[in-house]
Amino acid sequence: MSETFPKPDSHFALIDLDGTLVDETYNQNSNDLIDTVTAAQSAGWTIGLSSDTPYEALKSWHEKFNMNGPILAERGAVVAINGVLEYSRHRAESYAVAREKIGEYFNKQSIKVWYGNPVEAITQKKSIAEPGEAVMMVSDQRLCSLGIFARRVTANGVIVVDNNLLESQIDSIRDCYPVDLDTSEDLNYDYGLVIATCRDVDKRTGTRSLLSKLRLGKIAMIGNSMADFLGHDVANHYSVGNADEEFKAVADYSDPLKYTLGVQSILKGLSGITAREQ
Repeated sequence: MSETFPKPDSHFALIDLDGTLVDETYNQNSNDLIDTVTAAQSAGWTIGLSSDTPYEALKSWHEKFNMNGPILAERGAVVAINGVLEYSRHRAESYAVAREKIGEYFNKQSIKVWYGNPVEAITQKKSIAEPGEAVMMVSDQRLCSLGIFARRVTANGVIVVDNNLLESQIDSIRDCYPVDLDTSEDLNYDYGLVIATCRDVDKRTGTRSLLSKLRLGKIAMIGNSMADFLGHDVANHYSVGNADEEFKAVADYSDPLKYTLGVQSILKGLSGITAREQ
């Protein structure tokens, strides 16, 4: 790694999950990340996660890689420092009511609805419906946002994206959003899902609040899209090889390797570790 590899003021890094640490099927393309994380943390780095993903799911990844830093979940609406959660109870109550309304609507329309951890169900190939059946998977792990996955089970029992179902139901889903919150929406056809959260919540706002509490300067943000851009006053940005071109254009460093391999390469550059040290 070049000696001119850009580094932030603080030895503190946050890593995005979807499309950065794992691919669209929630798989890693390297099994060695825990060794790199361990070596970087031994070199004095604090490493955490920052994602749209719910806290409980991020906690599992955080524990898997034995990370020592905080977790920013749901775009920063939920923050965990040393396992202590901070979030708006009012938002949580409003989105809980919205989830109930969405489930009631689907049931009235005879659309199969499944509550739980969609990512876990998909990756572990759990039984969520009969072969050939379409199903709306509603995340019950989200505290301050909504996450709804449109899926269909093939004749072979494989869970696949069903964007036709998502398109046909999206207007009705919007009718269930909390009327007392200004909700923004992320409709993602690659993942076949819609995520709804408060418009004033984003990774920049959540990270700035976190850094103020921890009294830190600029940090490292490793990501794959403009959702991971925190502003040059907050972070140095590092893109993995599969990142959007727009994010690569604003990143301080773009690694050629994709997903997990790219994250490993960036962490090595930040902490100055070598393969032998790892």
